[in-house]
Amino acid sequence: MEPTSKKVLKLIRFLANMSLLEAEVANNIRRFIRELDKPLLKNFLRFCTGSDLIIADWGK
Repeated sequence: MEPTSKKVLKLIRFLANMSLLEAEVANNIRRFIRELDKPLLKNFLRFCTGSDLIIADWGK
């Protein structure tokens, strides 16, 4: 499946009870992912997961 920033953001989970600093980091990560173009998003996924594809069960 072709990765998009919207799809990647749907898959990322953060803790519900984060400190202010942790919440700031989470927001920065979300903003960073939203601003990536397709080639950079693929590179980001490859760095984080070892694959530039999204394989997830979207029915859940």
